[in-house]
Amino acid sequence: MKKNIISLVSDWGENGDRVKILRFSANIKGQFTELMFNESVDPIPSEEYLFHLRTKDNKNLIACLQKKKEQFKPLFKKILTSTLKMTKHTLPKTDLLYSLQQLTNKTMAQKDEHHQTVLIISDGLENSDYLRFHGKGDVKKVRLKRSIKKLKKHKLIAKWNHADIYMYGLGHISNTNAYIRPKLMEPLKKFWKVYFTEGKGKVKQLGTPEILLSTIK
Repeated sequence: MKKNIISLVSDWGENGDRVKILRFSANIKGQFTELMFNESVDPIPSEEYLFHLRTKDNKNLIACLQKKKEQFKPLFKKILTSTLKMTKHTLPKTDLLYSLQQLTNKTMAQKDEHHQTVLIISDGLENSDYLRFHGKGDVKKVRLKRSIKKLKKHKLIAKWNHADIYMYGLGHISNTNAYIRPKLMEPLKKFWKVYFTEGKGKVKQLGTPEILLSTIK
C-alpha cells in the first residue's frame, strides 16, 4: 500500500507546484502532528521576462530552475517514504477530525486562485472525545446526521476551500485478517463524503482502501 501511495503522487512537483506532507497523530508517547515537508518548484518565467535578460543570465536561470526541479522529486519521495514508515497502529486514540481542522487552518491556502489537491491517508476510523467509529476491536456503524451535527456544534468541519479531495485507506483494518462489512463501510464512506462537502471540498475519490487511479494530478 505504501508503494501504491508513492506511485499516486509521483507526478507531483511540476513547475509552479508547492507540495506539503503533514503527519497527524495522537499527542501521546512522542507521536504528534507536524509538518514534514514544505517545498515548491518555481514556475518557468514568461517568454517576455526571459527576452529582457542577457543570454548568459537567461541560460543560467533556466539551468538553476531545472536543477531545483530535479532535486525536488528524490527529496519528496524520501520524506514521504520515511513519514509513511512512522505509521503506528497501536495508538489508543484517533483525533483525526480535530487534526484535520487544525491543519487546514494553518497550512491550506484560503484564496480561490490557488488550485489545491489533498490526499489523506487514513482508515477514517475516528476514535476521540467527539466521535467513536470503533472501539474494543469492533467497528461501529456511523450515525451520519448525529455525527455531522456534533461536528458543527464543536466547529470541527475543516475548511477545504474547493480543494480536490482524495482519501486512501478508508476502512482498512491494520494487522488483521478482518474487514469492514458493506453495511458498515457504506455509512463510513457517506460520512466522509458529507464531511468534505460541508467544508466546501470536492470529493474526487474515497479509496476503500485503494484509489483506482495510476496517478493523482
